[in-house]
Amino acid sequence: MRKKNNIFRFARWVLVPGFVLVAGFLTIQFMVVTRDLIDLKRAAGLPAKLLVTDFHQTIEGQALLKRARIYADLSQSSHLLDGMVVDRDESGKAIHECDSLLFSSLRYVALTKLGFIDLATPAWEAIKKSRTPAEGWLRHPRCPQTPLSRDMTLGLLVSLSQNPPDAAQMLELTRGDVRRFDGYISNGPFYLSFFSPGFRAAFDEMALVMGQPSSGLAMSFWTTEFDAWTANGDYRSHLVALTIWLEYEIERMAKWDHRSGSMIDLIAPLVDPLADVHVRNFRLTWSAQSLLRTDPDNLFFHWLALRSIAGLTTDRRVAMAKRMLAMPAFPEMRLPTNCDRRADYVWQRPSGQSRERRHPCTEAFAGTDFLWMSAMLLEND
Repeated sequence: MRKKNNIFRFARWVLVPGFVLVAGFLTIQFMVVTRDLIDLKRAAGLPAKLLVTDFHQTIEGQALLKRARIYADLSQSSHLLDGMVVDRDESGKAIHECDSLLFSSLRYVALTKLGFIDLATPAWEAIKKSRTPAEGWLRHPRCPQTPLSRDMTLGLLVSLSQNPPDAAQMLELTRGDVRRFDGYISNGPFYLSFFSPGFRAAFDEMALVMGQPSSGLAMSFWTTEFDAWTANGDYRSHLVALTIWLEYEIERMAKWDHRSGSMIDLIAPLVDPLADVHVRNFRLTWSAQSLLRTDPDNLFFHWLALRSIAGLTTDRRVAMAKRMLAMPAFPEMRLPTNCDRRADYVWQRPSGQSRERRHPCTEAFAGTDFLWMSAMLLEND
């Protein structure tokens, strides 16, 4: 009894006041930031400086598409293993195959949005083969020993957002895996395979997009804004960025009015009357702007922040394309190596790694990061 009383006393005098202080801090912060976001959205509608209104018609747009096709063909011929993305060492041996499900999924989405259907179709067929009835999804067919992680599963959801053939079946099989593993995405350790509330919300909404009933998973709500608030610029920040992107894709495809709940719903009743706004409407904008502050030089974060305020004008796309085409990290006529940059996928690493180089050249990268950003810039929103 004494132990229980001590627990209750601790909760009363420490946890409850702590929660109140955090809630109060977040309420004030959201009020201030929301006002700034309103001004930011108003400013985003400024007229473009260019006379050309279609980015595809610009010199930079054409150059981006041309180089993307070169990268797509080169990666198809030299950087696939069982149809899925890998990097190569100096001897030509495949490396990083245990990250393949994520990057193969990003490559598939990029190829689809760029219109390279001849390459996108076999890319999706290869992704489907990385699932086994016994183990569920594998990071790569030749990487059965490493447990699946949440970032690999997010990549799968990203690919499913393009509604490829058999997408509904693949989603249903994945939901069956979650039930089979008692709410986890694999039989790996907790920190890798815990099926978080945000992932549950993503699965629920993807199911609704595909005309399936909600999965009915408990504790299903978006945590994007919290994840963005606690991001620190490493690979986890990239996963937050992908989640924001996925939410926008779901909004684009959705045929219903009500979205899943989110953490911001807890303080919206406090912020809305005081700030005279519907703070939930600024949730993804706030998340994208928070993410950009963790790494202002990350082009994907920059693109996402502009997307969140409807600010992807032609002149802004041109400026970003010029910057990307001039980066030493993306050579013109060949795939990048670690002589060009340290990171294998620059948008998921601190920007400094896109400029750091190593000698001699010991690794060749697949260039999926260039395909992804090209697809983002060339897509008409």
